Amino acid sequence: AVASSQFLMSDYPSALATYQRIPNEHWANPEIGINLAVTLKKVGRAQDAVKILSAVNKPKQQELAQYYASVQKYLGDNP
Repeated sequence: AVASSQFLMSDYPSALATYQRIPNEHWANPEIGINLAVTLKKVGRAQDAVKILSAVNKPKQQELAQYYASVQKYLGDNP
């Protein structure tokens, strides 16, 4: 929750530091991994962002699946 609030406040360096304290195996969770990928992109780590997003489990919820697709496009359009 802390990383998400930092993310929503556009405090990407702090959000990244918080996400990095979450065990890596949880990054595949769409609720974590998608925002982590955006955070990585925002701090200049586009290649890491693509790698993280590619490891995220495909969301089943429609809203989350749409968000996932928009982040894929964002990362693809802005390498």
